[in-house]
Amino acid sequence: MHSRFLSKFIVVPVLMLVAFLAGGCGDSSKPPTAISLDQIPAEFGKAFAAAKGQTKELSDLVVTAVQSKEFSNAVMALEALSQRPDLSKIQSQTVAGASITVNAALLEAEAKGDAQATKTLNQRRMTK
Repeated sequence: MHSRFLSKFIVVPVLMLVAFLAGGCGDSSKPPTAISLDQIPAEFGKAFAAAKGQTKELSDLVVTAVQSKEFSNAVMALEALSQRPDLSKIQSQTVAGASITVNAALLEAEAKGDAQATKTLNQRRMTK
């Protein structure tokens, strides 16, 4: 039960972050849509095709981590990418959609006893 409470404790800040990333002032703003794990590489390829420097490196890291199912690395790269000031609206929405899915995968890995997922989530809980 304690683990389930903590899992819910981390979901709320994550959802708030996702809403913030995809939010806007216009009427055309809508909540982010989760991107399935198998679609993240393609969606990132499209959204970050013209990206440069650290933004491109972080987007590539997300793709590599997702493809290798290293969700702890993926979530850290997504958090760093979400803080980049040079993201376009499409890029922000893509990061938000991927964040929903990767965070869910990380919580699932924790529930299955993945020590790295537990460590990552505990670190995030302590810093949020």
